[in-house]
Amino acid sequence: MLIQFIVKNYRSFYEEETLNLLGSKDETLKNNNTFILNKELLKENDLVLKSALIYGNNASGKSNLLKALSYMQDAVMTSNYSDIISKNEPFIFIVNNDDTLFLINIVENNIYYEYGFTINDGRIKSEWLNKRSERLIPIFKRENDVCYIISKEQIKYNVSTNTLFLSIYNNYYFNNKNYFNDVYNFFAKLDIIFNNDKNSLDIFNLENGKYKDEALKILAKGDIGIFDINIIKETLAKITPKRDVTILNNEIDFNDFKFGELKEENNRLYNLDLETKYKFYNKDKEEIGLKNIKLYKNKDFNSDGTISLINYLGFILLALDKGHTLFIDEFDSRLHYLITNYILKLFNSNSNNKAQLIITTFNVMLMDDDVRRDQILFVNKDKYGISHISSLSLLNGVRKNDIFSKKYLKGLYVDVPNIND
Repeated sequence: MLIQFIVKNYRSFYEEETLNLLGSKDETLKNNNTFILNKELLKENDLVLKSALIYGNNASGKSNLLKALSYMQDAVMTSNYSDIISKNEPFIFIVNNDDTLFLINIVENNIYYEYGFTINDGRIKSEWLNKRSERLIPIFKRENDVCYIISKEQIKYNVSTNTLFLSIYNNYYFNNKNYFNDVYNFFAKLDIIFNNDKNSLDIFNLENGKYKDEALKILAKGDIGIFDINIIKETLAKITPKRDVTILNNEIDFNDFKFGELKEENNRLYNLDLETKYKFYNKDKEEIGLKNIKLYKNKDFNSDGTISLINYLGFILLALDKGHTLFIDEFDSRLHYLITNYILKLFNSNSNNKAQLIITTFNVMLMDDDVRRDQILFVNKDKYGISHISSLSLLNGVRKNDIFSKKYLKGLYVDVPNIND
């Protein structure tokens, strides 16, 4: 469960900014829209938000906020075999040699953790992991290439400055690895989706198809017209060490597939597509069967909104079931408001006791329908091109019964484009 994400000197975030999912002391929609945790875990408050809506103008930095967390996740998951640390992107519009900071506060297995690292000049400068009982207690700390496991007998390791210790902790023997497991597994379960850059087709086959059944219920509520779905697995090519990459690419191009999801298995490259089934009628409008349409191979048939919804549903249902934290950029760009709002309510529900959904959006109607003020966040850029995060709950003069959307569009909360001048 994500409590806070802090970033500094990455892309458009030059100054330290915090994505804060700690709930305020407001009692509004407390039971549905917040998790109520043990006060000993959080100290400041016992509420954590189940969802958040992030608003902002075009190029304000909304996507950069998600990219910052995505970069942190990628660094944790891949720095032991990739050059991702050297690909850090500090703020470019001010001459600076400041450290880039990435820090998360999370709760996993009823333990509060703080994990972070800094990067400077393509190298890891510091890294640390703390947990909280009565206070924050260090688990490990690292400066440059020297890492110390904090215990009765302090253990020292030397680690490459382009590799995070959290990426390789399993290569070493020491006690308290369960703390490392908790934090690493948070990143492993974290899903951050940008503009349909990945899909969730294979999720529909998990756990005897229960996610497929739930997806069909949501598709029916959205009046999409799809009555059944099935995963189609098609072989694209054989993969052997001696095969030339050019030949492999030519073979795939020759087949002219509309790709859904590529999977490698048993020395073969597969394409996963989704067979969508629609009712089929005769001239008298009598139902005579179902017509099969492939989601990707027949991509021009289904609308972009239908494809987006199906791509998102696997991640959404998995998050709700397993308690994952899910970020989706411009979630509603192709979806009807009622579908977007329905999915938001699945997270803002008494029945959801584990999962979080954080979305960037332009749909101001979502502000006014059963969300708390602390769930409405804004990202805006100043005249120097620096992005800043603010919360509606911390602005002066905001009342519970305000129509938030109207005041937002009038520029009463943050600056909005004045296209009439």
